[in-house]
Amino acid sequence: MDLKKLLKSIKLHEQELSIMIGILLLVVSGVFVIRYVKNLQTQKQITDNSAATQNINQGQKYTVKKGDTLWSISQKFYNSGNEWKKIALANEIINPSKLKEGTSLIIPSVTATPSTNPTNNTKPTPNPQITNEAASTSSQINGASYTVVKGDNLWKIALRAYGDGFKWVEIAKANHLKNPSLIHSGNVFIIPR
Repeated sequence: MDLKKLLKSIKLHEQELSIMIGILLLVVSGVFVIRYVKNLQTQKQITDNSAATQNINQGQKYTVKKGDTLWSISQKFYNSGNEWKKIALANEIINPSKLKEGTSLIIPSVTATPSTNPTNNTKPTPNPQITNEAASTSSQINGASYTVVKGDNLWKIALRAYGDGFKWVEIAKANHLKNPSLIHSGNVFIIPR
């Protein structure tokens, strides 16, 4: 075949060649677009999984309702009011007795803990900072009652009465306290023995 025949043949089939090249470009472009979309979906899944893991580690969100206390919120999420300090620490709450309705709280590592009962012999490790602070502020409580003074809280009172701050729950129950984080100077508490 000579060059003239080749050019003439190309000229006759120019339209078909253009269509074939166009189809080839569409197929190649489609492959790249599909790969790009799949890559985006994979990245989104990884991001979503990472965010879900982070949310589990950070805990759930809870919006404070009228009448809520850290104790009652702890009851809802942990089946025990004893864990209210976890919530206070996670949210950097300075005054736990002043919760405002509508405040959004982080509830850390939402796992139910057993309620305090006499058969439960496991005892959490007390916070040494709180223990030292309470031990250094006042003397031991020996009687069956105690009058609250400024600066007291149930942890400090239990620590002085029993040598164990975690027994504050017993004082709260014996005195039918609805909000254990709210006590006032002059209150007279029964110290169960």
